[in-house]
Amino acid sequence: MQSLQTSSEASSEPDGNHTAILRRDWLLFSISVFLFGYGFGVYSVVFLNYITDTLHVHPVQMGVLESSREIPGLLAVGIAGLVASFAENRVGAGSLIFSALGVAAPGYVHTFPELVAVTVFWSVFMHQWFTTSSAIPLALSGGTRGGRHLGRMASIGAAATILAYVSVHVLVHHVSYRGFFLIAGSMILLAGLLL
Repeated sequence: MQSLQTSSEASSEPDGNHTAILRRDWLLFSISVFLFGYGFGVYSVVFLNYITDTLHVHPVQMGVLESSREIPGLLAVGIAGLVASFAENRVGAGSLIFSALGVAAPGYVHTFPELVAVTVFWSVFMHQWFTTSSAIPLALSGGTRGGRHLGRMASIGAAATILAYVSVHVLVHHVSYRGFFLIAGSMILLAGLLL
């Protein structure tokens, strides 16, 4: 999406050109939603096994990790205020690109504190993506049928997540944990680059 165009901007452009741009933006956003859903699905499936098998994380540490991961969620409103002057697709793209780095990184950590740092890092940007990913379809729809478009994007994300689960099941004996994290991060990075 070069620049996010909304339905309300149709009056300033010839109808055919606006429709083509809007279709392109919807297609790119839909692909990004799919890639994010697939990448985060892969990450989610392997993460708990990885941290217990490789880093030997105990239940108390898991509680610390989960609590730490949710702190950025509490700060999401403040972060959203800081980036409010930027276009939704640019905020979404940046959020996905930085999240991708954090999602790919667990395969390279060796200690629990490193794991917490990486998890908090991607969580900051992931929480921003969660809010932005709802704003983009509403902007693209120009305020009409917003719920329908949000539902369609949720369906695309759910289908991608299911495909990710199946993929991990098929590849589990052929791909290392690090490989799965790199696949997950690559899919999310590509999603960000498409926005």
